Amino acid sequence: MSGCHEEYVRISDDKKTACLMVHGITGSPRYFDNIIPHLPKEWSIYNILLDGHGKKVCDFSKTSMKKWKAQVDMMLEMLSDEYEEIVIFAHSMGTLLCMDTGERYMDRIKYMVLFAVPLCPRLKFKAMYTSLKVILKMVDEENEFETNAGEQYSIEPDWRLWRYVGFAPRYIELLALCRSVRAKVCDVMIPSSVFMCGKDEMVGRKSWDYLVENPCFAVYCLDKSSHIQFDEDDFNYALAEIKNRITKKS
Repeated sequence: MSGCHEEYVRISDDKKTACLMVHGITGSPRYFDNIIPHLPKEWSIYNILLDGHGKKVCDFSKTSMKKWKAQVDMMLEMLSDEYEEIVIFAHSMGTLLCMDTGERYMDRIKYMVLFAVPLCPRLKFKAMYTSLKVILKMVDEENEFETNAGEQYSIEPDWRLWRYVGFAPRYIELLALCRSVRAKVCDVMIPSSVFMCGKDEMVGRKSWDYLVENPCFAVYCLDKSSHIQFDEDDFNYALAEIKNRITKKS
């Protein structure tokens, strides 16, 4: 679908529905590769690559949350002008960007699918250890979790660890966005299917408490999935729920 950490765009002649997809921090449009083939053919799809991603460590260090917000806002404004309705698919930080920016386009956003919403981040040792192995190019090719993490990580690995100091401001900005969206999560009046992961190594269970308070959110648990890796049964379950919701709205 998206190739090697590149954006993927599929434009349909039907101007009714556009699907915007937004990945997470240091992530990739590739997160949605297995979902896209199951979406209606008449939908236009805009699976974007956030600024500073898909490049080198120095490029990610030079970007900012401000640029990411502006990028999502620009896409939503453009799609609002060209299509009757917008459907959003987002993962991790992408869910926060869409909830934060999407309130200004609530009249056009008909439905959101949100995966692993990090309202309350909680980084476990497994996540830190795997991230270190990815950036040092020490991934165990026989370890499915590690190989999947390596495939989803869109920043070119660099063993010169001092270069990653520039990542700190991005994660500080992310924590600020988590707090901001957490405070207004119940104000997001967009019908949404929210899929949280039972084995999430980056998102705390307290995130669920905030999400279930919003009556517009149908919150589901993918018991055997991690933050970036779907269990096959969980994926099929989520896909069935998404297809059912899409069918109801069409």
